[in-house]
Amino acid sequence: MKETYCRLMILALLLSVRVVAGQEVSAPGKNAGKTGPAPTATPRAGPAREATVKFIEDYLKGCGEFEGVQAPEGGQYQYILHTPHYRWESVTDVEGRLSLARWSKTYSFNTTTRTHFSWEVQSSAASVLWSSLSPEVEVWQEEESKLWGVALSCTTGSCFDTSRRFFSDILSISEARRSSPRRVEDKIIGNSWSVELCGGESEAERIARAFRHLIELSGGKAPPF
Repeated sequence: MKETYCRLMILALLLSVRVVAGQEVSAPGKNAGKTGPAPTATPRAGPAREATVKFIEDYLKGCGEFEGVQAPEGGQYQYILHTPHYRWESVTDVEGRLSLARWSKTYSFNTTTRTHFSWEVQSSAASVLWSSLSPEVEVWQEEESKLWGVALSCTTGSCFDTSRRFFSDILSISEARRSSPRRVEDKIIGNSWSVELCGGESEAERIARAFRHLIELSGGKAPPF
């Protein structure tokens, strides 16, 4: 009887050892695939920053000419406001800032006497932090000139440093760039800036998307309200 009891105890011990061993061997199998490198952030989709800036710059150069007839109420003559040079000279992206510069030359023309009576060369410039801009870029068309453009705006407050310079009446743009302005307007801090461009509505939509892409890359946020 004792011999039978001892045999049963030994058999029970062997079975328990096998169960424990099986659990120890299967445990790593349950955790397989749970270890590895930490997940990385998915890179933002879209063209590179430099390529996007170049795309915008190509569209903002050389808008050609536009003419608009002005007839003063009750006046005897009609006048044409003519812009033979209407172009953005540069779009600069340096150290998180966007800088825009535009040069234009305009003159008025008396359609009755066929003479010019007013000339003006001017330049306009704007500088702003990309991160201060809202990605809600608007597309618009100017009623008189029919030029298309996009409007950039600040997320909050006024973030644009802008200026305008006026030069001698008889100077060309290249001459004005080498000379001192005859009058300089004070710098203005504004909350928006309009960018005129070459092309139609479809080109304006593409430029708006490009600006929106750069603003989002730079951390620009939509207005809170």
